[in-house]
Amino acid sequence: MDSARHTIFQRLTSGRDARGRHLLLHELEQRLARAPRDDALATKVHTLVARGLPYFSPEDSHYRRWATQVAQCWQRLDELEAAAPGQLVSGA
Repeated sequence: MDSARHTIFQRLTSGRDARGRHLLLHELEQRLARAPRDDALATKVHTLVARGLPYFSPEDSHYRRWATQVAQCWQRLDELEAAAPGQLVSGA
C-alpha cells in the first residue's frame, strides 16, 4: 500500500485534530505491545515515539517522511496481526 494513502498518514497530515496525533502515537505503542514480537519494528516504533511529534507542517518533506514512517509501522502491525491472530499478547 502507498503510505501516503494510508489512513494513518491521512490522520497525521490532517490539520483537524492535534490531540488525535498524540493519541495515535500512544495507540501505536499499545498495538506493538500486543503484537507478535518483531524486534526491528519495535526499535522503529520506539524511535518514532521517543522523537515525538515533529512541528506540524503537513507540506514539509521532513514531516511527511515522519508520517510515512508511522504509517509503515502501522501497516506492519496490521500484517503481523493478520498473519498470527492467535499470537496476540493479551493484557498488555
